[in-house]
Amino acid sequence: MTKTTNDMTRMTGALDMAGAKTATANDTAAKATTGRTRATSASVGGSPAEAGQPTEATRRGDGITFICYSRCSTCAKARRWLDEHGVSYTSRDIVTDRPNVRELTSWFHASGLPLRRMFNTSGQRYRALGLKDRLGSMSEDEALTLLASDGMLVKRPLVVSAHGILVGFQPKAWGTALSSTGDALE
Repeated sequence: MTKTTNDMTRMTGALDMAGAKTATANDTAAKATTGRTRATSASVGGSPAEAGQPTEATRRGDGITFICYSRCSTCAKARRWLDEHGVSYTSRDIVTDRPNVRELTSWFHASGLPLRRMFNTSGQRYRALGLKDRLGSMSEDEALTLLASDGMLVKRPLVVSAHGILVGFQPKAWGTALSSTGDALE
C-alpha cells in the first residue's frame, strides 16, 4: 500500500532527532496498526492488526510499542533505558510477530529516513542475501516486501507511538524525542 500525498502533507516535522520525524496522532492511528502484541496475535484467527482493523491502543492513539528481538544486546539496552526512564510500552518481538508491509510502509514514511536505514545492515541475513549491492536497485515496494518477509532484516529496536517512530537505539535522541512528544518520560 502506497502512502498518498495527502497523508504526507499531514505529517509534522516537529522532531528531527537522528532522522526521526513525527506524525500527528490521528494520521498515525489511522494508518498504523502498532498496538499488536504477542498475546493478541496468538489468539485464534490472528490479531485485529493482521485483519486490517485498528487495535484498542491504536484507536485511543496512546501508548508506545517497543519492537525488538529478545536476543539482541542493543534491544536489551534500549528496554533497560525505557524502564529506567519510566516509559510505559507494549513489547513486540520482531521475529515472532514481524511487521507487515502496511506497517513498515507507514513507519518508513513517518521516520523520514532513507529506506536503507530501515534495514539491519549489520545482520547475518542482510549480508547473506547480498543486500548491500542489491538494495539500491530495488523499488520501495520490493524492499518493504522483503523487510516484511523476515523480521531479522528490520533495523531494531523500533519505538512506535502516536507521535512518530524511532529507528535504532540512540539514548540522547530517544530522550529528546519522547520528552518533547509528551510520551510518558519520567
